[in-house]
Amino acid sequence: MARSGRTFSGIMGDALTAEGDYLSIQPMILPIFGGLSEIEFLNALLGGPKIEGPELVQETFRSTNPPGDFQTTWSRFLHDGFAAHVQPRDQPSAFSANAGAPANQSPWTVPPAPTPDSPEIVLTASYSMDDGRYANNGWLQELPDPITKLTWDNAALISPAYAKSSVC
Repeated sequence: MARSGRTFSGIMGDALTAEGDYLSIQPMILPIFGGLSEIEFLNALLGGPKIEGPELVQETFRSTNPPGDFQTTWSRFLHDGFAAHVQPRDQPSAFSANAGAPANQSPWTVPPAPTPDSPEIVLTASYSMDDGRYANNGWLQELPDPITKLTWDNAALISPAYAKSSVC
């Protein structure tokens, strides 16, 4: 999918499965109205430089130490949908009884107030999918959200003032 001399055009992503397989996520559509993908948005929130999604994925892919010529291995990764050189690792689950201790020490403490440098992030359940239990019902995915009117999508809603000052 070469366009204007670039290796890839569009927003994409990558994922590491629970089994340890490294996968590429191909874009569904090109960005419209100057939108950001999830990885571009998270990169901006973390204070990273403003670069496009494919370059962020390439940066992660480079960290897997692909063998041979990078461009050839990158093209194979996009074509196959997974990186064959990344071997899945068995990672036995471990339980730590003390992992939740800090949260349990004082359950009545009030969290700090959000600031411009440390905004509050609120995750809410979908009206149609709830917590994901209805994800197998495709008809519910067609139901628009009553507030945002989005279907088949997720959104990070932020105020225009915060977007101009911090993210973009």
